[in-house]
Amino acid sequence: MAEIKSGILGNVRGAVGKITGRIYKGRNIISQRPEFRRISTSPGVITHKNNFKLCVKFSSAACSMDAIKAAWQMNLSPEMNYFNYFIQTNIKLVSEGMLTVNNIITPYSGFAISKASNAIAPAEISIGLSALSGSYNFDTAVEVKAKLYAVLYLYGSSNPQAPEYFLMPVEFDTQALQLNDPLSFTKAFLLTDQTVIGGYANRKVYAALITFDANDVPVNFSATLCIE
Repeated sequence: MAEIKSGILGNVRGAVGKITGRIYKGRNIISQRPEFRRISTSPGVITHKNNFKLCVKFSSAACSMDAIKAAWQMNLSPEMNYFNYFIQTNIKLVSEGMLTVNNIITPYSGFAISKASNAIAPAEISIGLSALSGSYNFDTAVEVKAKLYAVLYLYGSSNPQAPEYFLMPVEFDTQALQLNDPLSFTKAFLLTDQTVIGGYANRKVYAALITFDANDVPVNFSATLCIE
């Protein structure tokens, strides 16, 4: 209920219907009350919210690595930023609040890579790539280094207090770019990371190779390789 001081033209305190009044720094402020919308709890809306939340975290993990962010920026249209581009691409590939083998950390236009070997354990990740010769017309005068980037997706924890899933960005050491021999990358984890990784039953790795020039500027990027 509102109270009007000093007649009909006086100060208004409180609410009358959709109108509220208050005194701020000696001034009488009159405004419209906000209308509260009922939040939908339908399964479809909840699923979409969960999918969107997952994609935001996936984008944050992947694009925290500057070279991955640069790959998305290479293909941007003027009206879009890399973060939204990543989310819009990936949300169509998520299923029931979970990442699938189709999700990506680099745009579709990347050169092809294939897995030769892999081992995913709490202590370390090892990924071997088949020789790159024939997969793309690399400019070896410019592209002289290569580095593997990945996002480790953990889910299925037996601890009810643990998050439903965990996304960990992983950067491997830089190597000289060679096309005729397989490339091998290994990343050892800190003990704290090993504890987190060991707490989840299921693991996926989304990996991509970035090439660099002699000044460590990203030149080219691969398609995403999903490893389970």
